[in-house]
Amino acid sequence: YGGLGVGSGGDQSIVGLAAAWRIERSSASEHTLRTLYSKGAESGDSFGSLSGGAETEGDVLGILMQSEFRKQGLSLELEFDRSSYDNDTSDALDEQSDNAYAIRSRYRDGSATYRAALESIGTRYAVVANPLLQNDRRFLTLSANYDFGEHNVTFSGQTEYDNLDQETTRARLSKTFITTDYRYRKGRDFSTLLSLQNGRLSG
Repeated sequence: YGGLGVGSGGDQSIVGLAAAWRIERSSASEHTLRTLYSKGAESGDSFGSLSGGAETEGDVLGILMQSEFRKQGLSLELEFDRSSYDNDTSDALDEQSDNAYAIRSRYRDGSATYRAALESIGTRYAVVANPLLQNDRRFLTLSANYDFGEHNVTFSGQTEYDNLDQETTRARLSKTFITTDYRYRKGRDFSTLLSLQNGRLSG
């Protein structure tokens, strides 16, 4: 749910509620809806990212729909999160709100597994007690894995860019990575991995 994590240091007061509904379950498919609401405040430093003594507060609502189509070997996830966040409750500035969303899929066909994911985290999306969350970015990830027993090959690629609001005062940075992993396994006693990666950064 939007990278809800655990902070370190300072005083935290966080409450939340989570619920799940199994909409359908059969031998052919299963669909589950999950929701999460969390609200809290934090004072002091957290990983050294907050100014000393400043109190932050906010809340986040997450909705996750998970579907599995067993006969087709297909799994889908649709996620939407909405956060409101005030990084200093002592000033006169209002809290800021933003969205995050994700679409993830997995398809299995024999020895092959294919994955695709599109994820976006808004410029002002933030969560209390998780200052390491990287917002203002959108990325697409694709991968294909082939398992032939002793031999396993994975091809993956990711493209990412920031400045989602297209602000004219700063450049948009984009990154693209392509990775190839080859793993050889011989029983339980021997395994080796060869990984090659090619990346490009532009702005």
